[in-house]
Amino acid sequence: MLRSQAVKAIALLIALATVPAAPAEEFVWQYRGRVIGRLSVPPGFTSKTLDYIEGIVTTLRYADGAFINLQSGGNLVLPMFQAPEHRLVTATDLRGKTIRVGRSAKSALCWREDNFKQEKMGGKAAVWTFPPNIGYASVPLKKRAEFDRALDSFSLETAGPTNRGR
Repeated sequence: MLRSQAVKAIALLIALATVPAAPAEEFVWQYRGRVIGRLSVPPGFTSKTLDYIEGIVTTLRYADGAFINLQSGGNLVLPMFQAPEHRLVTATDLRGKTIRVGRSAKSALCWREDNFKQEKMGGKAAVWTFPPNIGYASVPLKKRAEFDRALDSFSLETAGPTNRGR
């Protein structure tokens, strides 16, 4: 009987310690009828896309001030979050992308950006002339894992854009 109660107590502690993932919704990032990529993002955003001729920036804004930027195209200064208020904590260079993580200098807000690299296939450049860059900023520390899952879920369409239809 004592053993049974111990097992139940351990199961209860495990259940209480397990934090369920917040609900997410699939965002299909597209422009002019072409899908650029997909990711599962926290719900409750408004979306706006800016066409700056050489590329686009889609921003998903949340009521608490957090946002996700999705950028595709050229003529953009990288890294995206390099202003003095964006203190870099770590940078990880992977085969397909560089991940930069940081904190805001004046608050406990977090940011992260993933800069994808142009991969070579058979000695030739991949179809993406300018690989995308995605990131989030102004995210409260308690929501960081939720926004990390969003960036980690990003899947790039393999076809790539064709000269942006211009």
